[in-house]
Amino acid sequence: MKHLKAMTSPFAASLTFLNKLSAGAVKIAAMTALILFTSSLYADSLWDSAVSIYGKNRDSKPNPKSAYILMESGAPGKKSNSNEVWEEYKYEGGKPYRRIIKVMKNGAEQPIPEQAKGRWSPLTNKKSEKKEDYKSIADIFYSPQQKNVTYQRTGKSKTVYGKNCIEYSFTFIKHRKGKKVTTLGKAYLEEGTGAPLEIRRVNTSAYMKGTPDSFVMFTYDGKILYPMHALLIMNIDFLGQKMNMKSECKMEY
Repeated sequence: MKHLKAMTSPFAASLTFLNKLSAGAVKIAAMTALILFTSSLYADSLWDSAVSIYGKNRDSKPNPKSAYILMESGAPGKKSNSNEVWEEYKYEGGKPYRRIIKVMKNGAEQPIPEQAKGRWSPLTNKKSEKKEDYKSIADIFYSPQQKNVTYQRTGKSKTVYGKNCIEYSFTFIKHRKGKKVTTLGKAYLEEGTGAPLEIRRVNTSAYMKGTPDSFVMFTYDGKILYPMHALLIMNIDFLGQKMNMKSECKMEY
């Protein structure tokens, strides 16, 4: 029996060693899997491509041929006032010019003022040329803002301008007047290139319940990101009165 015990003890010791080794391997494998899973939440090649493409196009503006512009405002639950303008553009000497084609107010066509009828007017940018940290919801793909964005794939897809796009959900924290403003939304990145073709912001205000989400949509030709359609809906406090504001723009190139 002593001999048998002596024979089996090394075997038992080996089993113990192997069990410890296996447990260690399992722990290492688990830690590796956790690291890979965690990194997948924060590193996504398609998202990185979107950041790169948007960064190259953020401050450059392709030249549209025409545009439709809508401005609408009104108190929640009441009839809104709307103004619609159709414009066309031309470019001479590197400068843009605009001509008004059609004007409508509250759904009724209005005469174009005589001073503007058939006239090309210089289109000036009244905003400062200074680069801004935040311009629009599309800035979830602006490199300096990535520290304020968390995102993940939803497992869904959508066709945008004929391109199959991967759906992402995101949370974007903006800093405005010393306060944190949280924005929730969805982004649709072209499968293959990663171009951000649609970004939608969920309207969470109780005053805007039932209104469509704000969004911006693009097309991409492999080099240039073209803004095509944008809708901004917001609620503001105007002299103590709540007002819903709607701004929409459609571009053609």
